[in-house]
Amino acid sequence: MGENPSVSPEHILQTGLGFWASKTLLSAVELGVFTTLADGPLDGDALRARIGVHERSARDFFDALVALGMLTRGDDGRYANTPATDLYLDSRKPTYVGGLLEMMNARLYRRSVRQAKTLQLLNEISRELTSILDLDCLLQRIGELLHQVIDYHMFGILLVDESGHKLVHRFAVRFDKNVQIKDVMCIGQGLVGYAAEHKEAVLAPDVTRDPRYVMLNPESRSELCVPMILKDRVIGVLDLEHTKRGYFTDFHQRTLTTLAAQIAVAIENARLFREIEDKSRQLEVASAHKSAFLANMSQSCARR
Repeated sequence: MGENPSVSPEHILQTGLGFWASKTLLSAVELGVFTTLADGPLDGDALRARIGVHERSARDFFDALVALGMLTRGDDGRYANTPATDLYLDSRKPTYVGGLLEMMNARLYRRSVRQAKTLQLLNEISRELTSILDLDCLLQRIGELLHQVIDYHMFGILLVDESGHKLVHRFAVRFDKNVQIKDVMCIGQGLVGYAAEHKEAVLAPDVTRDPRYVMLNPESRSELCVPMILKDRVIGVLDLEHTKRGYFTDFHQRTLTTLAAQIAVAIENARLFREIEDKSRQLEVASAHKSAFLANMSQSCARR
């Protein structure tokens, strides 16, 4: 296929790399680059010393600001503000807009920290879950670890039964207390059934307005259901509920979807381990019966 000369990736690349330009500007505002240069142009060494930037990265940092059109660099190598940055990014002027940028930078930092902590926690959860082979202990631990990531009020793990048509509550927590739920949901019934049938997450910001909702917890106002899929087969659904409308977000959905894939593997491993244990016990019983039978036969033959 030949290339179309009228089509360019420039816009895609600009958008994709926009974070770096934004972060460069926000860092300069936080370091007071523009307020420092409002007193007059400075060479790289003098500017670096004034704002406390390490010499190894200072030159690249200042030149990046020049490339972004936020600073100018004269023939003598001295850096200076542009008319716009001198007017709007000098913190001593009444026209200063850097406060807004500093606020956005703080939000961006908090979001980055939250995402980094979540990824680290998900990694730790994944490692721990794969080491638990007792199914009951595993489900209990899933509820405890998930609560560290998402502050839910109600949580349930529903597993597909042997018929493949129903979801059975295998584990449930309600306001930090384990509860027994005997209700069985058909695939396609309620929000959890919809998630299982369509193999996709369901985020309901207000369950009272969602016709698919089947009420089990009267206090519930928002719900997040994520199917656990293993080799394109749904083995169950993770169900989170909260008493606040609109509590669950797209971030929660992405996080739980990532975790659901790991939980599916851990649950399947625990199931297989239980099957192996059951078969081992059956073989032990059969072996004991066989030994007893042979012993009786031997005694019978001896008496003859």
